[in-house]
Amino acid sequence: MTVPAGFCHEPLADWSREDNMMKMSAAVRKDEKELNKTYPTLYPLFIGGERVIKTEAIFSNNPASSGRIIGLITKANAALIHEAAEGAYEVWKKLWRGVLFAERADYLLKAAEIMRERRFDLASLAVFEVGKNWQEADADVAEAIDYLEFYARRMLELGEPKITEETPGELNQIRYVPRGVVAVIGVWNFPWAINVGMISAALVTGNTVVFKPASVSAIIGWHIVDIFRKAGVPDGVLNLIAGSGQEAGEELIKSPKVIGIAVTGSKETGLRIQQLCSQYPCEYGFKEIVAGEFGGKGKIIVDSDADLDEAVREVIRSAFGYSGQKCSACSVAIVTEDIYDCFLRRLTAAAKSIIVGRPQDPGSMLGPLISKKALEKVREYVEIGKREAKMVYCGEIPKAFSSAGYYHPPVIFADVPVDARIAQEEIFGPVLSVVKAKNFDEAVEFFNHSDYALTGGIFSRLPSHVARAGEECGAGNFYINRGITGAMVGRQPFGGWKHSGVGSKAGSRNYLLRFLYEKIVTENLMRRGVALADC
Repeated sequence: MTVPAGFCHEPLADWSREDNMMKMSAAVRKDEKELNKTYPTLYPLFIGGERVIKTEAIFSNNPASSGRIIGLITKANAALIHEAAEGAYEVWKKLWRGVLFAERADYLLKAAEIMRERRFDLASLAVFEVGKNWQEADADVAEAIDYLEFYARRMLELGEPKITEETPGELNQIRYVPRGVVAVIGVWNFPWAINVGMISAALVTGNTVVFKPASVSAIIGWHIVDIFRKAGVPDGVLNLIAGSGQEAGEELIKSPKVIGIAVTGSKETGLRIQQLCSQYPCEYGFKEIVAGEFGGKGKIIVDSDADLDEAVREVIRSAFGYSGQKCSACSVAIVTEDIYDCFLRRLTAAAKSIIVGRPQDPGSMLGPLISKKALEKVREYVEIGKREAKMVYCGEIPKAFSSAGYYHPPVIFADVPVDARIAQEEIFGPVLSVVKAKNFDEAVEFFNHSDYALTGGIFSRLPSHVARAGEECGAGNFYINRGITGAMVGRQPFGGWKHSGVGSKAGSRNYLLRFLYEKIVTENLMRRGVALADC
């Protein structure tokens, strides 16, 4: 077993139960009423336990209705950012690193209980701030609870010193010590799960944190910090700043008090942070990315022995769930030529069943993109795709709300060259490329032709193909005869290599080790003489 003792997954909401439907509906109605206020709430920063409010603020909009403001949060300037980092270092040095590991784990368990009690309210916030449908929003909150429970229990295992080897007359133990101040650079597409996971891993291992959420999900970021505060985490241990990645994020990473960075972002983000780590060293150790996930280009191979009913259904779900705004999303389907035409016909027919709608409507599958910038990026790639390949399907956005938010219909391109930009670059939108392979050998070759190695899969009932794909296809998470999204904490630890990530997989037994140093203590047990209390 790779999961810590006592860990159980938080069950996903069963929407066939009337009580769940009623609770979520009530939470959505409450938030809709709140959003209609003339003056949106201004949220403060948390620095050293103090609430900080300044005149300059960041707006968070509803992507399904861009004119509606979710809330405002104070924008941190350079002075506040460095104050947060310096304060976090002092709290780490004088308090937090000395707190017993069991006490730190208990804070996570308390935070999990708070999230469990407020589950539908938290999911509703994800519906409105980042455009998730009910199912996606609920799963986001449930995964956040899983991270809290998993890392708390894993720390209880790591906290006690372990004997490295039984040696006569000598005691050798391995102990784990925290690094210092960790900068957590947040993400918007899993604003509960990924952000809570990075923060909780840093905290439970004895590090203090300065958290900068993504600007488009800053209000959820504020609530995350508030939950930890309500769980009893001492002042100054977890700090909140807000601002853009290029301004606030980079300023935070430059701080000489920051020793580790936990981040989820693009390939370009990862390369830039590596550069900053070398240019702006930490005062008390080597600065590095302790945990980083930097994007992907998910691919699914479909061969002639595949169950096409399953393959079509799961490719659609993996490609267009949350409008393709997942690092794990299926962006490319690689299909062997003997079934290519049949698969393509069935795929485009199935795409017509995708329900495009408002996230707050429970039947919606495909909602808005996160921002105007994201919408423009997807539109640019669609134009590139028209030059590189053949568009075989483009859905429609209902007129009732097409102009209100950042909606883009699902798009499928066929006959896509393996070197095409739409087959190689991360689009982060509802765009699927279908590539034809002559045979299975070429399909595997095409799969590995990528800068990324995050997620992928195969649909095949031929044991030799399944075995070979599992061995040869380069992906940190590889799925056989199922969709390639929805990794679960502990069961499918998440992360990849190449330009997809740095460090251990999130939700794995090894993840917390990235936030710790290993210390070996050796004691000679062969004592001679008697110790005198007062010589």
